[in-house]
Amino acid sequence: MTLMLCTSMGMHSPGAKGGPMHYADSVGLKNVYDKICEFRDRYGEEYWQPAPLLKQLAEEGKSFAQWDAEIGVA
Repeated sequence: MTLMLCTSMGMHSPGAKGGPMHYADSVGLKNVYDKICEFRDRYGEEYWQPAPLLKQLAEEGKSFAQWDAEIGVA
């Protein structure tokens, strides 16, 4: 929740849409991770590098919402 709130407010995403973390959860973190890796391979690491947390959650098959609930911030 905290991460989603910060990114939604900081990036001026419409609150009703849930923000970028909600969107990533809705399309699947594995899909997002795979696409970033594809961009990294095509355009280089200096421009595209997946975040360690995204990699971890994608490999574990979890969502940002699950991670947020697990760490007990929400």
